[in-house]
Amino acid sequence: MFFSGDRWRVYFGGEDGFFYCLNLEDGSLIYKTEWIGSMEGSFSTVEGRMYVGTEQGDLYCLNMTDGSTIWKVRIGVDSDSTPAVLGAFVYTAAEDV
Repeated sequence: MFFSGDRWRVYFGGEDGFFYCLNLEDGSLIYKTEWIGSMEGSFSTVEGRMYVGTEQGDLYCLNMTDGSTIWKVRIGVDSDSTPAVLGAFVYTAAEDV
């Protein structure tokens, strides 16, 4: 849950493969992303960006303001860990293949 400007927002990945942002004041939908796939674990946030791995083997960087995809990288295996961000690098664990 994050405070953003004059509003409280909550962000979460749904079982339907979408990523959601809701207004905590009234429960209204602020945005719903394009389909990104099923998430396991949680996501990281740094400077207005969210980093999230999916069961389908992709790592996403999303804009927290509108949910748009800034970039997507195919890692090829399920990533159910919380990505760590250090400087210009994003680290995530992945299942052994």
